[in-house]
Amino acid sequence: MSSRSDWKILVAGLCLLACACNVHASQLAIVIADEAGEVERFAAEELQRYLKKITGEDVSVGTQSPQGAQALLVGSLSASEKEGLGEEGYVLRSTDRGLILAGSGRRGTPYAVYDFLERLGCRWYYPDPEDEIVPRLAMEAVLSVAGSNLDVTEKPDFSVRMYRFLNYLVGPCGTPGSDAIMKRSVPNIIDWLAKNRMNIFSHGLDDDPADGSDNRMDCSDRLKQQKDLLPEMRKRGLVFGVGGHCSFLFMSDEQLKKHPEWIAKINGKPRVGDFAMFCTRNEEAVRYYLDNLISFIKENPAIEYFALWPKDGSIWCECERCKDTSPSDRCAELANRIYTEIKKSVPHAQVTYFAYGGHSNPPKTLRLIDGLTVTLCTHSRDMAVPFSDDRTSLGHRNRFTKWREMTRQTGGTFVFHGKYAREWGLVGFHPLPLSILQEDCRWFRQNGLDGFELPIGHMGRRTKSFNLYVLAKLMWNADADVKGIIDDYFNRCYGEAANRMRQAYEEVELAQPDLRYWYYSFPIKIAGMPIGGDYTPEMMDYVANATKHLSKAEACVKRQMLMVDNSKAVHDRMRRFRDSVTYTLLGWEGFSDFIEIAQRLSNATTASDLDENAKQLEAARHFLQIAQTKNQYRQGLIGNHPTGSGLFWDLSASDGKPIFLSSDSQLQGYVKLVNEHLTSRPEKVWQIGFFDNSSAEFGSYRNKPSLVRYEVGTNWRDLKKWPDCSDRHMPSAQKHACEIELVFDADAGQYTFTVGQVSRGSADSFEVQVDGQKVGAIATVFSVYKPVAQPKIDFVLKQDGKHALTLGSYKGGRGYSFDALKLEKSRQGGK
Repeated sequence: MSSRSDWKILVAGLCLLACACNVHASQLAIVIADEAGEVERFAAEELQRYLKKITGEDVSVGTQSPQGAQALLVGSLSASEKEGLGEEGYVLRSTDRGLILAGSGRRGTPYAVYDFLERLGCRWYYPDPEDEIVPRLAMEAVLSVAGSNLDVTEKPDFSVRMYRFLNYLVGPCGTPGSDAIMKRSVPNIIDWLAKNRMNIFSHGLDDDPADGSDNRMDCSDRLKQQKDLLPEMRKRGLVFGVGGHCSFLFMSDEQLKKHPEWIAKINGKPRVGDFAMFCTRNEEAVRYYLDNLISFIKENPAIEYFALWPKDGSIWCECERCKDTSPSDRCAELANRIYTEIKKSVPHAQVTYFAYGGHSNPPKTLRLIDGLTVTLCTHSRDMAVPFSDDRTSLGHRNRFTKWREMTRQTGGTFVFHGKYAREWGLVGFHPLPLSILQEDCRWFRQNGLDGFELPIGHMGRRTKSFNLYVLAKLMWNADADVKGIIDDYFNRCYGEAANRMRQAYEEVELAQPDLRYWYYSFPIKIAGMPIGGDYTPEMMDYVANATKHLSKAEACVKRQMLMVDNSKAVHDRMRRFRDSVTYTLLGWEGFSDFIEIAQRLSNATTASDLDENAKQLEAARHFLQIAQTKNQYRQGLIGNHPTGSGLFWDLSASDGKPIFLSSDSQLQGYVKLVNEHLTSRPEKVWQIGFFDNSSAEFGSYRNKPSLVRYEVGTNWRDLKKWPDCSDRHMPSAQKHACEIELVFDADAGQYTFTVGQVSRGSADSFEVQVDGQKVGAIATVFSVYKPVAQPKIDFVLKQDGKHALTLGSYKGGRGYSFDALKLEKSRQGGK
């Protein structure tokens, strides 16, 4: 430590000591009413606990103020004084009795206490105890704030401020890592919600396990674990909710199979599983569903908020009773009945209709029951553009207007399902708050929205926690000073390192500018491009930009970490941020390696000779080794932090261990692809086009090199060159088969003929002949948009010399298309 820093600490310590000698805890007292309830008593205990942290002294809590002490009156508001505060308002008011810290409803008083503590300098940017910011102050400073003639009245702009915890990303119950998350992290989240004035903690009940396993019920089983946290929610006044795509809880696929008449009919055929709902016009099925729902409610009496959605991407029955009614109307029918059943058991409960997917529009004929909440989801939104902007989908904005009008007519609450802080749907590491947050909140407030439901997974939560912190402030007050909040964040988190750390944060944001929800879903697939795909210049530019700015951010943090003036708390925050940056950088660099691998494999496939083929395959293996090394480093970073630390945005948990949702599986795909090329190199190859799983036909590759040496013959005299074949590889004016013949010189031996991405058009199959003899037939596929295994035909040439391979007549329709042809001579082949 530098001598300058030593003097700073010494002087500060002497000042604190001098102040402490003059003012003591006995001059301040926390006072609660004799009849104070659980929430008020908890608020008083919180105030006492934090004053101890701030001053180092114990402040008494009692029903009377000691003689000569300045009183902090927690929860001391009369019924008349609470008027006008609504359900959650509060005041900080100086009186001749002392400073009142109190509110209305069941949460107002804790909010008042946390407001006062923020005025003293406390901050809770992240739901992690090690990151809370608690200043060290002399008691004199606390008394100065408490006695400063405060007259503050606060009420929220939005009545619903919900944190929706996505359980299916945590992993199965009973495993060490996932159970540790529930025991260690979720209580911290609940504590953080109250401190930042959010009011609902919703347990996600979803049917979409991230690891691909059939562990849907884990979300339900985990509900038992979260019941243990109910005391923590109650004393903070939080509402406990449940919700998600959870129809499987009340109507399982196994039960449907026992009752075929309950199964949805799609295109005249029964459909079970996937996204298919049961037939909601079958009264027996609906009654079974509702009876199970009632049992669930009785088993979980503490739940006050129900968001019981249909299946994700739900497909609705098309039987005779259903086919003439829109999915929105049928979803509304079911929602009305669910609302009625729940209200019988829990009269004060809030129940919501989820406007999403096929039922995102309001019902055409049915009126929602009075009081039913509507939650609108605008999936696929670009988070770089305000909701009110013309660049946001007109469909999204029209649906908002229609639902707002409907809820005004029915007296229902209107909630927006906003993915502002979703950990891996809004792809990448985004440490700074979205620029649209304030404009969105102001517009929604002006246009009658009642609140927000915010889905958040746990494993990557920290990468977007500051988004959520700022959003929490804006949900309370849409006119909050966002710039001031950001400045305050850097100053309090990083002190003298604030400017350099701000630069690092800004570089991270420049690295991943595309904020379209799910669009650049690196490294799962960029824009849906499969492994080995043909990456566009735009995609490669995006990867290059990401690596450039993330490298700058990483270097910036590393330089700052070398500074000797950093306190341990600041150093630890920088280390956590650095690891998030490094992890993300390694991912983008790894994807750059994937592009190199794909390009080398493509070059190998189209090489002019087998030596060049070998050279390109060796280069592909080299980049694969680099990618594997980087992936191992990423794994090491994960191992340096507890499961569920939230530092890495594309992680989930399985069997107690963190797993990649993305690049790990893609890397394994490239390992397999490279190994296949290396272990199955043929002796000789003839090829036209590229086997890239695309829908492009090889005629478009006419200017690219090819291994093939071929001649083309057809039964049409005027067709001389392969690219002259039309979109279905036949003369465009003709409606019948066009034989295409490849003539080649070859030695005797074993051969394999492969066709890439054979699209049906309307033909079912076509024949393949060698020297006039049929060696097999190629079946066409329905669509070019879904990659399929490339069909192969093996055959033996018995003689050396010139041979002819013919794509012969096809059955049915006008033709077919494909993107590549390849003929290979095996090294094991012989006469």
